[in-house]
Amino acid sequence: VYRISRTKPLRKLVGRAHRLGKSVYYDMDDFIFEYDKIKNLSFLQGKDYKSFEKYSADIKLAMSLCDGYIVSTEAMKKAVEASFPEKAVYTNRNVASQAMFICASKYQKEEQRQENDKIYLGYFSGTKTHNEDFESIKDQLLEIMKRNENVYLLIGGQIQLPEDFDEVKKRIERFRFVAWRSLPHLIAKADINLMPLEDTEFHNCKSENKWMEAAMVGVPTVASWNTELERVISNGVDGYLCKTKEEWVENLQSLIDDVNLRKKIAEAAREKVWKDYTTLHMEQDVLDALIR
Repeated sequence: VYRISRTKPLRKLVGRAHRLGKSVYYDMDDFIFEYDKIKNLSFLQGKDYKSFEKYSADIKLAMSLCDGYIVSTEAMKKAVEASFPEKAVYTNRNVASQAMFICASKYQKEEQRQENDKIYLGYFSGTKTHNEDFESIKDQLLEIMKRNENVYLLIGGQIQLPEDFDEVKKRIERFRFVAWRSLPHLIAKADINLMPLEDTEFHNCKSENKWMEAAMVGVPTVASWNTELERVISNGVDGYLCKTKEEWVENLQSLIDDVNLRKKIAEAAREKVWKDYTTLHMEQDVLDALIR
């Protein structure tokens, strides 16, 4: 079951499964079941999340009814094990479906540029929950855009841009939510994909989806460093992981200046994703648990 919070029907389902000798696993890819550990996150202060404490409690109760858990990252595995130490937890990383690969294959990045052509930094955030993520690299982006007049910002989703960006607003392009089938086309418009993350337990549990989606269309990613992304992205080989403001500026500038470097990083990432990030690659221990 995935992210269900309605415990009454879940109890019935678990009861039926157990009478048939079957186990029920709860699938989770966000750290939202321990409200006390995330309640200070800025996005939870908004009116859209006024009922989130109850929702979080309902999620945890629903999880407690299940026999084990399937999560998307090692950090999530540790978090779930801490809350449910007596039950099995398996990691099965997020991957792309065949349909996603087909959509992405139509929009491969083609680098044919003149020296002064526009360079687009892309941030594809989705919801307002990523406002603080973007805020964490605000100064770095402004420095880069002021230094490079040919650098533009492509923003997708609902995030609210800080007022500081008003001075470069003529070089900012935005689009709202789109159907997932249309997203590869928009990501492919970017030259460099941005993946900033706050340094919290909630964010450390996030998967590498944004890196994967950009790699599928041949766009290199610059991301915030954390222990989870370090497991996946080889720094300087198939992406960049930044611990400091200086590293963000240095890595972005290197990619802006060198089209061949962008192609090299993007091709390495795309090769890794096409090799390892498909639904054909379920983790063996997960498969064993489900079919035993």
